[in-house]
Amino acid sequence: MAKPSRFQTHFLYQKKEDLPFKEFPHKFYFNPEKWILNDTLLKPFQTSSKIFVDLLSEATQSKVEIDSLPFPKNQIQRVLYTHQEEKLYKALLQDSDNLIAESLLLMIGKAKNDTLNTKKTIDYLQSRWQNDFSDPLIWADGSGVSRYNLLTPTVIVEALQKTYSILGWEKITSLFPAGGISGTILNHYKEASGPYVFAKTGTLKNNISLSGFFIGKNNRIYVFSILVNNHNSSSEAVREGIASLIRFFRKKY
Repeated sequence: MAKPSRFQTHFLYQKKEDLPFKEFPHKFYFNPEKWILNDTLLKPFQTSSKIFVDLLSEATQSKVEIDSLPFPKNQIQRVLYTHQEEKLYKALLQDSDNLIAESLLLMIGKAKNDTLNTKKTIDYLQSRWQNDFSDPLIWADGSGVSRYNLLTPTVIVEALQKTYSILGWEKITSLFPAGGISGTILNHYKEASGPYVFAKTGTLKNNISLSGFFIGKNNRIYVFSILVNNHNSSSEAVREGIASLIRFFRKKY
């Protein structure tokens, strides 16, 4: 079953395809013989004014239409908020959704500078935060996939400390990937007593990082950021090396 239900008619059976899903504009082909029962897949789609109106009508259970008349200059435009920020941040942190990261940066730019411009937004944030961090904010995009991003582990740790002071521990454990339970560290840091690592991974070719929080043997919360640059090992070997380091510090502290 598709959600939103508007897309139900866009799911098409095609047994000849090798892959379970193959995407085309507003058409989603899948092979029923390879379908896994109760599986859930999140698929992007190309939006349009009509699709937006249809989805808004379905969500609000009311009739929504597009008004082609120009918006009165003297009339105040009101922004409608969904209050679903927790879902947004979980998708950003646990699913590692780069599109959400880029979109959030652009939304900040629109709110602060009335422009959807990544560079201008980063310039604004660098100027605002330049005295809050020990190292320079060498920053190129919203999602962190550019090799021109050169944020140091020190900056990441300081940012995580600020995050902790704003959100608190309970919110952090609900949003960040939990070791052995969710996100990109689902298969690492498993422990019978429960998760003790809450952290976000970062991966580029020959570069791997892990930043977040872990609970020590004394139940104290520690902030950390580990960055492995220019490795020529397998990614799994590096991740296991990072995991060994975290386990060492957990036993020690």
